[in-house]
Amino acid sequence: MIAIGHFIQEEPDAIWPFILRWGSSTDEDLRSAIATCLLEHLLQYHFKRFFPLMEEAVRGNALFADTFSKCWKFGQTEEGDNAKRFDSLQAECRKRTPQP
Repeated sequence: MIAIGHFIQEEPDAIWPFILRWGSSTDEDLRSAIATCLLEHLLQYHFKRFFPLMEEAVRGNALFADTFSKCWKFGQTEEGDNAKRFDSLQAECRKRTPQP
């Protein structure tokens, strides 16, 4: 995961499908790795581009919602309205229970 993460700044469009696919896995450890090694850093650098896509995935998939709920704020995610949107969606996700 860390090796894949090295490409997030320059190749986010190539990494997003990987995050989406494996962030919906029934394997909780894999979802945790996706959250902390990839998704939170994708949002760190490319919040405006990927947050709406991620938000849609979160609302349509309880397992992906669980993945997002494990993310921390970094970079662009910590800025003003971005931080508010992030916090609001995390609160929504934490109310949901993953269904394998």
